[in-house]
Amino acid sequence: MKKLGNIVAFFAVLSLLLSPLALADTADLSFGTVEINGNEVSTGEIVAVEEGSTLEIQVGLAANNDVDVNDIMVEAEISGYEYSDYQALEDTTHLFNVASGTTKYVSLDIELPVQLDKDSYNLRIRVTDKNSATMEQIVSLAIEPARHGLDIADVVFSPGDEVQSGRSLLTTVLLQNFGDNIEEDVKVTVSIDDLGVSSTDYIDVFELNGNS
Repeated sequence: MKKLGNIVAFFAVLSLLLSPLALADTADLSFGTVEINGNEVSTGEIVAVEEGSTLEIQVGLAANNDVDVNDIMVEAEISGYEYSDYQALEDTTHLFNVASGTTKYVSLDIELPVQLDKDSYNLRIRVTDKNSATMEQIVSLAIEPARHGLDIADVVFSPGDEVQSGRSLLTTVLLQNFGDNIEEDVKVTVSIDDLGVSSTDYIDVFELNGNS
C-alpha cells in the first residue's frame, strides 16, 4: 500500500501552576456566572482543557441599582503565548446593553493551539463600558494533551496548482499527530468535487519518532 506524506509526532504534556479566580465589579454592573465548555467555574477551581480544542466561554453580567448599563464590551484573552503575533488567543463581543435588574449572558470562543509551551496560562475576562472602570475576572487553566489529535500541517501538489487535462496530480499530505496515542488506519482522501474525481489512501501507523 502506498503511503501519503510524512508524519510528525508532537507531545505537549503541560502541567500548569494555577491561580484562583479574581473578581472585580462596579456599582452598576457585576459578574454573574462564568462557564467554560458548559461548566460553571467556581472560585479557586482549576479548569482542565485539551490542547487543540476550542475554549467555549459564557459570561453572565448583571445590572444593579435600577439603572441600564449601555455600550458594554467583553474581551477574553490568554496572554503569554509565544506566537501570539501570528495567532492571538482572544475573542471580543460587539457592544451591547444590559437592562436594569437583568442578567445578560454573552459567549466567546478561543481556539487553543496544538502546541503550547509548558507554562502557566490565565484566561483573563475583561468588561468595559463608557463610564466605569474595567472589570476583570481571571480563570486558571490546565492544558492537557489530547488523546487523539490529528491536523493537516501542509499539502503539496505536483506539478503545481495548474495541471493539463488527462495528466495526474500528485498530492503529498503532511499530517501532524499532536495526540497522546499512536494512530492506526488513518484514511486520507483528496478530491476535486467539481470534477467528480478523488483518491484515497491509508496510513497504517503513526510512529512516535515521526516516521511513517
